[in-house]
Amino acid sequence: IDYSVFQNDAAVRGTVVDIRDRRPVAGAVVYALGSGYGIRQTTSNAHGSFNFFDLPPGIYFLYATAGGYDEECARHVLWVGKDLDAGFEYAATVLLPRACGEPPS
Repeated sequence: IDYSVFQNDAAVRGTVVDIRDRRPVAGAVVYALGSGYGIRQTTSNAHGSFNFFDLPPGIYFLYATAGGYDEECARHVLWVGKDLDAGFEYAATVLLPRACGEPPS
């Protein structure tokens, strides 16, 4: 990876997993909500992996939605707001619940 492209921005690489069995979730829509930057979205691949590049520095929350999972509840199981600094790449795991109140295993 050429990290020089991140000098003014940040990147997040991660995986979407089922909150119950921790298996990757393919085809999940992942949202990055940035402080003052609106919402960006991407889709997880066959291995549940996703990437966000060129994110302006700021605080971000991530959540995901997918068929068979409760979208409203997914909004409450967030990758907790992280202050992303320019020039860095961050790792994230986003958990998807099938029902509200479902605890992580």
